[in-house]
Amino acid sequence: MLCIRGLCHSYGDKPTLQHIDLDLEPGEILCLLGPSGCGKTTLLRIIAGLEPEYSGLVQFAGQDMRAIPTHRRGFGLMFQEYALFPHMTVAGNVAYGLRGRGLTRKQIMRELMRLLERVGLAGYGERDVASLSGGQRQRTALARSLAPRPRLFMLDEPLGSLDAQLRDHLAQELRRLLTQQGLSALYVTHDHREAYAVADRIAVMAAGKVQQVAPPRTLYAQPANVLVARFLGLRNLYALASSPLAQSLAPAMPPDAEANTLLVHPTGIHLHPPQSRSHLIRGRLTSAIFRGAWWELTLALDEPEELVFTVAESQDFQALQGADMTVHIAPGALVLLPDA
Repeated sequence: MLCIRGLCHSYGDKPTLQHIDLDLEPGEILCLLGPSGCGKTTLLRIIAGLEPEYSGLVQFAGQDMRAIPTHRRGFGLMFQEYALFPHMTVAGNVAYGLRGRGLTRKQIMRELMRLLERVGLAGYGERDVASLSGGQRQRTALARSLAPRPRLFMLDEPLGSLDAQLRDHLAQELRRLLTQQGLSALYVTHDHREAYAVADRIAVMAAGKVQQVAPPRTLYAQPANVLVARFLGLRNLYALASSPLAQSLAPAMPPDAEANTLLVHPTGIHLHPPQSRSHLIRGRLTSAIFRGAWWELTLALDEPEELVFTVAESQDFQALQGADMTVHIAPGALVLLPDA
């Protein structure tokens, strides 16, 4: 549906996007995930037609978008700031997005009620937007963006200004609404947990390049390189050339000429022997952080190496800090990675 090939962009002599290739399927939610300054928003602006200076191809439904002005693309764009009209009610904001469809007044009212109910704002039509909570403003902006029935819906950090608990809840709600509508969507975020909750696939960006595109579970289990692993919060990374732990574990793996780092994935670290043959690692418990449903534990190994993992057990690990501990590392937890 959306096809991007060889897309490059620069501000002056500073490259911001370098040879981007991406595809979006009909009805798919693709998250652009990466740190600030990696080019996510610039890419979104190019697709929307707000940034005309680029090289490469942006094609939608088989049509080159370069000569198509923004208002004729039929795309919807929702920003973090929501950009609601402060002098209008909730209904006025949403109806603004409906008027461009050429509907009668009766049709507008019927569609308005349907949209407000769908985003959980039934009965809020006459409320002033200034009186709304952050989550209610986000829902109002979503309803207004959905009103024109966009061919492609783009969301730029739509939950970035909300607190963590509300952000987790609304991320799930956004996915439900987008899939119910059958919309194709590009979703920009710097939060990998948010991307996991919303996306069908995730494109990880860094330094103006797409590092990896994969479904959330594949991305987490098999990051393409060290950059991706670090951005996903995977901390057990050890240099093959200098790490005692890497040198003890790597011989058990097939060689990889491009790899220079060993990832020990936290999902394969166990306190008790798993079914398959495992590697035994002994260390000293230096940190135990209670996370509610699980503990985050840190073992000190040979200086200055550490091993970080989680366990879902009820015992008080804080009382065990300083004690020696043996863990079992499943063979599948070992992943060889290149830098980038």
